[in-house]
Amino acid sequence: SELLKKARHDIDYLDTRGMLKQPPAMVHDCLLGEEGSSLILDFNAEGLSDTASKDVPHLHQLDTSMTDLAGILQLVSEELGLGVMNRTSAVVHEAGLAPEHAPEPTEQEASYWLGNVVH
Repeated sequence: SELLKKARHDIDYLDTRGMLKQPPAMVHDCLLGEEGSSLILDFNAEGLSDTASKDVPHLHQLDTSMTDLAGILQLVSEELGLGVMNRTSAVVHEAGLAPEHAPEPTEQEASYWLGNVVH
């Protein structure tokens, strides 16, 4: 879709600014595994959750669509046997193998991720 192509350009822009970072080792399995999250960009952690931001309009539009979809799934989640669903903030993932030495999280990062993956 055209929106996905434009969102990819937004991600490329953020990547050139060095905003995609290697996730701490402790969160690989909570994300997409070592093969699926070599670099990530967390909207909340990077201050990108404000949809009024003009830097990445297409990425925000895609995030809004995903929120809408999560709302629809919430309506039928019990019928599908999924239980209660929560949506965390958006996290962009660059697929690929993580480098061998993923960084250890700081205490603040560990607390942040614990709060996000417990949902």
